[in-house]
Amino acid sequence: MTFFMKTIQNKYISLESIIKNRMRIKQSSIQTIKAVANVLEIAEDFLTLKKKGTNWWSPCPFHHEKTASFSIAPAKGIFKCFGCGAAGDAITFLMRYENATYTEALEYIAKKYNIEVEYDKNINIDEAKKEQTERESLLIILDFARSYYQDILLNSQEGKIGLSYFKERNLRQHTIESFQLGYSLPMWDVFSQMAIKKGYNPEMLLKAGLSTFQEEKKQYLDRFRDRVMFPIHNLSGKVIGFGGRILSSGDKKQAKYINSPETAVYKKSEILYGLFQAKKSIQQKDECILVEGYMDVISLHQAGITHAVASSGTSLTKEQIRLIKRFTQQVILIYDNDNAGIKAALRGLDMLLEDDLNVRIVLLPTGEDPDSYVKEVGAESFLQYIQQTAQDFIHFKTQFYLQESNSPLKKAEAVKEVVASISKIADPLKRNYYTKEVAQKMDISEEILIAEANKIILKESEKNNQSPAWQDTETEDENYSSTPLEDTAIAESPLAYQEKESMRLLLNYAYYEVENSISLCQYLLTETEDIHYQNPLYNQILHIFRTELEKGNLVNMDYFLTHEDPQIATTVTQLIAMKYQMSENWLLKHNIKTTTEEETLQQLAFKNILRLKQRFVNKHYEQLNQELSKTDIEEDQDYLLIKAIELKQIEANIAKLLGNVIFR
Repeated sequence: MTFFMKTIQNKYISLESIIKNRMRIKQSSIQTIKAVANVLEIAEDFLTLKKKGTNWWSPCPFHHEKTASFSIAPAKGIFKCFGCGAAGDAITFLMRYENATYTEALEYIAKKYNIEVEYDKNINIDEAKKEQTERESLLIILDFARSYYQDILLNSQEGKIGLSYFKERNLRQHTIESFQLGYSLPMWDVFSQMAIKKGYNPEMLLKAGLSTFQEEKKQYLDRFRDRVMFPIHNLSGKVIGFGGRILSSGDKKQAKYINSPETAVYKKSEILYGLFQAKKSIQQKDECILVEGYMDVISLHQAGITHAVASSGTSLTKEQIRLIKRFTQQVILIYDNDNAGIKAALRGLDMLLEDDLNVRIVLLPTGEDPDSYVKEVGAESFLQYIQQTAQDFIHFKTQFYLQESNSPLKKAEAVKEVVASISKIADPLKRNYYTKEVAQKMDISEEILIAEANKIILKESEKNNQSPAWQDTETEDENYSSTPLEDTAIAESPLAYQEKESMRLLLNYAYYEVENSISLCQYLLTETEDIHYQNPLYNQILHIFRTELEKGNLVNMDYFLTHEDPQIATTVTQLIAMKYQMSENWLLKHNIKTTTEEETLQQLAFKNILRLKQRFVNKHYEQLNQELSKTDIEEDQDYLLIKAIELKQIEANIAKLLGNVIFR
């Protein structure tokens, strides 16, 4: 039975129309919904999917086919059909599959993840654009602050106090630069005044959480003073906030750590510290280590344990859990071995189980935290300790409560606590297995445990058993099309293929270093400076890359997947989706070592640029031949012949570098 009754037209529309379509839902709610939307979980509501490699596959729901060409990449948050070309994210999937409007798709996701949606029927286009501009301004000023704090730390005399702190914590220069650590001066307003002199709006300093305002003196003051600074990044690598640790121990009234307040771009409950740096490693290892603090994450990464993230000292939230689930279902919680650590572990367990994550818990030796312990024993011993001591959640929780159960009453409470967790598991086979385990360990009837679990499950079902609340509005929403760009005749040419491959490499590996600290993005943009792509959307994407790079920002595919222009977002989705993946069985079963794109990226990028230039040269050569055939003027013919000979020489040189024969 369909949840949506409205239809949409298969066409792209302007940004203005999109904003109109979003009028009913506040932008803050839209951002929250987008942050938690998991395309795999959404698609599983409608399709039967099978995992192959890191992606999930099924026959395409948008065209008739016998073989499974419809692919979902959870880590990238996208779907792609390699048959009909349909592509997009969780929202566009719902819009295509259920003929839903943009607003209805958002409402469906909000209901699925129990997100309260805020509506604002009075919002207008100008206000929506103003809100978007403000978000962009916040990101610019936050990046300026990051650069300022980092420069103070690394290049000033005053910054040596901050640098000495990090050196005392055994952080290497590369680690400090990789996490963009900084230092804020102890003066009251030095950053605020400097930013205002640079032309930054003081009101934006307040909105970004970088400054405060003292009414009595009418003065802007720095929020962060005499602290080492930890920039907090979103998934795209943009700085959205800061954590600051105080260095002066004299003033006990000052909090040891302070964080940026919540802003239009920073929601603490929706961010995991270090996830931007860790996401690729988490996906590759299919495992996420979850710790508590900034230094825990940084020290683990420095030791080579790069799949660690932190909840930044807060209790784990559903939004953070769903962020993890985009990359893996395997989670290891590491806590200090004290009552507070154990209780913190138990608080986060049930939410992890509700999202069908496989959870193990590690308690470190008494007095140790991840930062201190990895420095003491090294990465190899640290990982070995995890392997040896990590406990399945049910064994951990059962053991913990059994130790506390010194009376029949406490034992009954312990049983209820453990069963409450078991009831959160969606998979009935898993639930049955754990029920048997607990019955044996707690010496209690399995039937009693099943009955208790069923009560909890039934109660939750009754509480959540509401039909989807899709209510008609007073006016029809503007249609927002998720139709992908269709391949044209241009897309079938050798040049178009090479353009497409060039863009695919750029979007997937923009951050990767190809040579001497030069990123692939810098390399490709430099080499293609004089090339104008046939595909106009590719030129738009390249222009965005160049513009952001000039500002000091290195963007990647995450930036474009949520771009306001639906054509750009859809095109990028199609470009980064990969049809084929190298099977791990080559090494595991056949002991045959295969190479990945990452391992040969330098060579791939070099050859791609050469082939791209070769195609352009060949195209211009053919154009010259056409011009030659149309002119009878001898001078023009001589000029065109000379140019043609030059082009053929260039083509020959490129072919020699590639090891190819010259093609026509």
